[in-house]
Amino acid sequence: RLEKLPDLTFDAAKPTHKLHVVIAQKESSETVHLFLKLRSLVGEAELTVDGESAKPELEKSYGDAFDHAWQRLTIFRKLDLASNQALLTQLQDPDPQARSFILGRLSDRKAKEAVPTLLEMLKTTESVEQQLRLVGALAAVGDPKAVQPLIDLTSRRDPHFVVQIIFALAQIADPTAEGYLVTLAGGHPVEAIQSAAKQALLELHRRKANDSSM
Repeated sequence: RLEKLPDLTFDAAKPTHKLHVVIAQKESSETVHLFLKLRSLVGEAELTVDGESAKPELEKSYGDAFDHAWQRLTIFRKLDLASNQALLTQLQDPDPQARSFILGRLSDRKAKEAVPTLLEMLKTTESVEQQLRLVGALAAVGDPKAVQPLIDLTSRRDPHFVVQIIFALAQIADPTAEGYLVTLAGGHPVEAIQSAAKQALLELHRRKANDSSM
């Protein structure tokens, strides 16, 4: 629970009129952490130690921007506390930042119950950027059930995309994934893919060695 919110001030001396949020020296680490999230949402925010008041005409526009960003941060905090199943119901949110946030939380939690939904989304989405986000989430979760669908996804795709799949498979470190990487490393006609597979195998073997030593 926050004991107090960051103060909002504006620096009228700067021609860019960037939004400033002042964090007192004795603010809790949680408040500072929230500010950093807020700063990423506002985009133009800076951390400052001065408390100069702003020109009155700037207050409303930047105040509205702060309110909007704080509302979004509140939504993200609620999502952060939501169950995995609740997060899955929000994965179709039209807001790309919300979807990215949800994927990040499911990845951090290694939520294996999310794998069927992520794989289904991978089949239906046409956005390469969104596909790569889903691939990254599946790799982070690490469920072997994702290996074969990821291998199938490489069919007739450009080398850059295939390379991303290669390193995702190495992260899952499943025997099927390892066998596929061995095949690619042994003689794929595209040098970039062959090289990536060799590097991915090294990472996979290193990960397996670390796991066995624990």
